Amino acid sequence: MNGYPSGGALALPVEITTTTVQRGDVIQIGGQPCRVADLRQLPGGAKRLSSNRASS
Repeated sequence: MNGYPSGGALALPVEITTTTVQRGDVIQIGGQPCRVADLRQLPGGAKRLSSNRASS
């Protein structure tokens, strides 16, 4: 991965936290827009992000 997807935007891994992502935000996962429904902290520092496909 060179950091640049076919659309030309820079793709970088980001830390998902409650300060960087909130309910209702639209983020891209695998190139698909998704609206954040919930974010939960799991044991061991893992996080679970629940999302719904965002309508265009």
